[in-house]
Amino acid sequence: LTRLRLPAPQPVTVPDDPVYHARKRYEAVPLETVLRQIPGYASADPAQTQVVFECADGYKPSMPLAKVRSRQAYLAVRDAEAPKGQN
Repeated sequence: LTRLRLPAPQPVTVPDDPVYHARKRYEAVPLETVLRQIPGYASADPAQTQVVFECADGYKPSMPLAKVRSRQAYLAVRDAEAPKGQN
């Protein structure tokens, strides 16, 4: 498996996080930057492609690539409000 080269995370604020139902702050990288490093991404048909996120806890949410591309999406790498030493 090839390791991705990610830019430095930047602060992102979600005004109404759908999980926490409140304003949340994260450290995140642009999702497009991550996806462009996946072989075949440039030629993928957005209407026929699902993006699946495999989380460390086993959760695997997915969404259509067309939806991912319709907005400026980010991949959170850290909860900026987590206690020190936790992500």
